[in-house]
Amino acid sequence: MKINLKIAVISTLLSLTIVACSSSNQNNNTPEMLPTPTPPPPKQFVTPTTDDVRGVSSAALIKYKAWESGSFDDFYNDLHPDSQTAISKDDFVKYWTEKRKSMAAKNPELRDIKFIQSEKLAGFDKTYTNIAEVIVTFKYEIGGKEVTTQDGINYLVKDNSGKWLFLWKK
Repeated sequence: MKINLKIAVISTLLSLTIVACSSSNQNNNTPEMLPTPTPPPPKQFVTPTTDDVRGVSSAALIKYKAWESGSFDDFYNDLHPDSQTAISKDDFVKYWTEKRKSMAAKNPELRDIKFIQSEKLAGFDKTYTNIAEVIVTFKYEIGGKEVTTQDGINYLVKDNSGKWLFLWKK
């Protein structure tokens, strides 16, 4: 009798569990579909003019010359207005002065420049046109030994006057 009672109790509990599980599943019997990610559109590269190549080359090196010398006023002045709105000149100079203490850049060289028709850049809430992606290599010392490294991608945007300005976010 005790065994039949145990079987009856276990059977009842099992039945209740099955009913509970199946009734909660009836409320949502279709699996939830995850949204399909949309890949970003491919970049539309453009062929630059000779003046654009010169302008970007000159503007890009301003950052590294400032990094080399420790004088960041010219670099700040050549920031795009969107970047200047995001950080004050004092905070910008403070940031780069601290960065320079840990890694002073020397001998910057342009490695690659690509010109893009338009793109929405990460960290900025709008699409920019006339963009240049610039990669620069430079040297710095670590443990008394000179090392060559590559900086991340620098973005410059051509303004209405034809000047190339940095888009920069901390």
